[in-house]
Amino acid sequence: MSSRDLVAKQVDRSPPTDANLHRELLDQMSLKIAKTRPAVIRAETLEQLNDYRGFRHGVMHRYSTGGVAA
Repeated sequence: MSSRDLVAKQVDRSPPTDANLHRELLDQMSLKIAKTRPAVIRAETLEQLNDYRGFRHGVMHRYSTGGVAA
């Protein structure tokens, strides 16, 4: 479990659970929650991670065989 997962579960008490888990977790970590916690990642970091996430998704699906990367 990553530190972002722990923050979402322990501090925010609302970990994302649907098919867009990774995108929602990153979005959640970029938000400041008043009287609870500051943003865990900056907006610039969110943008970079989303770019990386999209690239990785494309590569994994383009070069996979039976769901396993070749």
